Amino acid sequence: MSIISILKQSLFFLLIVSTFYFSACQLNNNTSLEGKHSELPQHAYSKKELINKTPNGLRIIRNEIFARHGYIFKSSDLKEHFSAKNWYKPLFSDVNHLLTPMDKANIQLILSLESELKKPLSEKITGQWVNKRYIDNLLNTKSARKSQQYARNAYIKFDTSSYASFCFSFHERVGSKYSLDENLILFDNYSENEVSACLINPETLVLNLHNSTDTMIKMKAEDLNGNLCIVNNLLFQGKYIDTNTHKKIEFSENGCLRENKKFDSYDIYHDYYDAGMDYDLLRFKSKQEEKAMIWEFSNSFLRLYEVKCINYDSSYNLCNQIAQGKLLFSLKRID
Repeated sequence: MSIISILKQSLFFLLIVSTFYFSACQLNNNTSLEGKHSELPQHAYSKKELINKTPNGLRIIRNEIFARHGYIFKSSDLKEHFSAKNWYKPLFSDVNHLLTPMDKANIQLILSLESELKKPLSEKITGQWVNKRYIDNLLNTKSARKSQQYARNAYIKFDTSSYASFCFSFHERVGSKYSLDENLILFDNYSENEVSACLINPETLVLNLHNSTDTMIKMKAEDLNGNLCIVNNLLFQGKYIDTNTHKKIEFSENGCLRENKKFDSYDIYHDYYDAGMDYDLLRFKSKQEEKAMIWEFSNSFLRLYEVKCINYDSSYNLCNQIAQGKLLFSLKRID
């Protein structure tokens, strides 16, 4: 194959990727009346199935609830849209008394999503966005240590003053001012070819970073004190019972321990780049002491083990290698 042919194929591939990326960025700018989103099965809608709908798509779905009860529409476009449906029978000027609890819940959900879409981009992106590959692997392996390899672009935090903070592998942080161009987010420290981000929907952001693409999901990455809490949210949060003492303990998403007399908080290690980090680790903390433990999830059980240092470097006051010791707690999830 000639060099010219190879270059042509490469340019064709880049054109396809670029077209897909920028089409996705323009998704929420579609202002047509989207009948293709109507006639969804009548059930309790979830946020997940509606999150990618455009404003007009949500408007159609919301008004279809009223249409199925025979509402007579005043808006000409809605009247024209539903008149084309063979099931639509315009009978009533008010159908609120006919709405079921499921109808009302669906309407409230759709209204909340419509309200979210009306917000300016700066408000939509404010918050924290976590790498989806990291989330998926964390849920699959139940191990923060094993999942760290998927967290090169661990998360981004946007504040309200046009400043973003990148966290790489939970090991390094870099800050940058940013500007907005429709659904694109451009970072001052980088050229557009190096780093840009695109809002796909209120909970999904696509990050282009140095020729690689990552999907970022909006969720809490830090608590109010700036401590990482991703693993807390996705794995630990909930109520447990000690299988030996039968005492209850609750792990909160913000690192609080409830119903434990000795410790009042916990801290999950997210960064395992340092020496000796061969197991998933956490710390139980109180004002008087801290205790490191190895943690392991197995089905509905959380087991906590003693940390044994088997290679201690006294010159640096550092344990270079640890091993799993005796079982300290066996906790069964009860919520």
